[in-house]
Amino acid sequence: MITDPDTTWRPMETAPRSGTTGGCKLTTVKKLVRFYEPRWLDGAGKRKAITGGDFWALLRSKIQPLTVAQRECVFNGVTYFGEARLAKKPAVNYVYLGRIRPAADHPDGYRPNAGSIGPLTPAQAGDLISEPSYLLPFGTQNFTAMLSPITGATRVPAVERWLNHVFGLLPTPDQIVLSPITDEKVLDKLQQAAGATRLYVQMKPGASVPQQGGGVVGGAIRNAAANTNTELALEMSWSFGHGYASGSQGWKNALLQAANFVAQGDFASKAEVNMQIPEGNGLRTEIHDLFLDRVAFPTTIQVPAGQSPTEESVLQGMQEAIEKFRKQM
Repeated sequence: MITDPDTTWRPMETAPRSGTTGGCKLTTVKKLVRFYEPRWLDGAGKRKAITGGDFWALLRSKIQPLTVAQRECVFNGVTYFGEARLAKKPAVNYVYLGRIRPAADHPDGYRPNAGSIGPLTPAQAGDLISEPSYLLPFGTQNFTAMLSPITGATRVPAVERWLNHVFGLLPTPDQIVLSPITDEKVLDKLQQAAGATRLYVQMKPGASVPQQGGGVVGGAIRNAAANTNTELALEMSWSFGHGYASGSQGWKNALLQAANFVAQGDFASKAEVNMQIPEGNGLRTEIHDLFLDRVAFPTTIQVPAGQSPTEESVLQGMQEAIEKFRKQM
């Protein structure tokens, strides 16, 4: 297992691989697969496990009768389109979600030995570019692996928005969120802690904070994000001053509640918490980087030179990461 504090998708790294397939040279693309679990976020800001069956099968049944237009959702001015798919090889159900680029945002084309050839021309007039992400459910606990085969694709808040759109939850206070699967040890520590004495949170430009949860400090995070220009990153830190070194229990509880909120969300790029753990008749302080404890596994995708990754190659790479997850977690 490897962990990475960066919550954005890693840039694509390529390296030539020796050998060929069918006379075609292959390129090895290295990617990082992240793991999530859908959960309910109620109007009071409490996260609850989704019970009563297979969440992803229910999602497929919700998607099936929808028209193409009904499968579209706008988030932060960007259109996203999703659909349930059944791959032939490997034979697995997965969810495809594409970030749709408007025509004004299309890149230029490039031809080797000729240079730039002007704006990229679609195969058919009116076609747009879709930047894909794959959600591959597995196991019996509603877990899903998530991967984008390209650089800088869909962020989790946009996926959550689309899920809530499909389920018809956007007008309601209850929402579906994707909680990152985190090393259970740090989550257990948060549950055992008697309080927290320091919380540091860092967010990338344009980060979207859930509308509920986190208590008083969570509300401060929301307000700061809402009042910060989308071009700017945001850093916040709470701790007890020298005159209040011991700290009141009420504010220790508030910082701990916010730490749980941050740990189970996907809006921060870095977070550290000083938590107080009961020990004997006293307390010991432990410092944890919450996102170094998140679960992610590397994988590789084999791509014919000069071509885009295929559905088969992406899903096979994701299945390799899922097997690592099963063995180590």
